[in-house]
Amino acid sequence: MKKTCFKCNLEQELSSYQKDKANKDGLKGTCKKCLSTYHRIYKGENSIIRNSEYRLKHAQAQKKYRDKKKLNGTYKYYRGNRTLQSERWRNKQENKIKKSAHDKLYLAMKRGNIIKKPCVVCNDLKSNGHHEDYSKPLDVIWLCNKHHYEHHQKSR
Repeated sequence: MKKTCFKCNLEQELSSYQKDKANKDGLKGTCKKCLSTYHRIYKGENSIIRNSEYRLKHAQAQKKYRDKKKLNGTYKYYRGNRTLQSERWRNKQENKIKKSAHDKLYLAMKRGNIIKKPCVVCNDLKSNGHHEDYSKPLDVIWLCNKHHYEHHQKSR
């Protein structure tokens, strides 16, 4: 069976048409070749518009996210290269003990020796282990991001 394309007016086999449930025959009115040409041209003409719209939407979403985190008290702003900052943090002598404690806790959780618990304040399941004493790496208090942040603010 054959069908005529609306764009190129060529009669072609049904296999050269994409499926479309909205049409009676279940196929698009234009052949795959014409559709790909149309999409290539449309994408080229509108890429600048679409990219600028995307950037605007993305910037608005980021601002909304930051504002929400600031209200919760869990927003932290990092400037510069984060990998470089984290490398500097890891290389400081006083932080090597902290990193070691974090690693030991992570491995114990991964092995199943320690089970992650909910926040002790609000019972939120998304919690972090807070070390009061880094010399005891498996002795932690489970706090959500908000309460972990508040705990550090109080201790300063």
